[in-house]
Amino acid sequence: MKKLNLAIKNGAQLNAQEILNGRFYHDKKGWTKLDLKEDKNLALEMIIKVIGGRKKDIIKSRLKWSNPQHWGLERIVFVNYHGKIRAQYYAGQDHPYELNQLRKYLYSI
Repeated sequence: MKKLNLAIKNGAQLNAQEILNGRFYHDKKGWTKLDLKEDKNLALEMIIKVIGGRKKDIIKSRLKWSNPQHWGLERIVFVNYHGKIRAQYYAGQDHPYELNQLRKYLYSI
């Protein structure tokens, strides 16, 4: 959790897409490699909890072993809220529709 917390602190806004790609934008260094190791499973669980749906095992498998690229993943943002790391979805105009589109995409890859 230490590396994830450090990335949240040093990044402009750490999102799920950056975690899955293994790169994030560091405020002082620019694009930097993000090597979470132990924290990656925790981050994946938080992403899965935000995405929801009935087929969580399929979503976990696709997030872990595929290389998903979807605009919805950029809206899942990690924040440090009173010392606890949380993943939150920042919706556009239609929250349920957007998450449904993301789930459909993950089921199909």
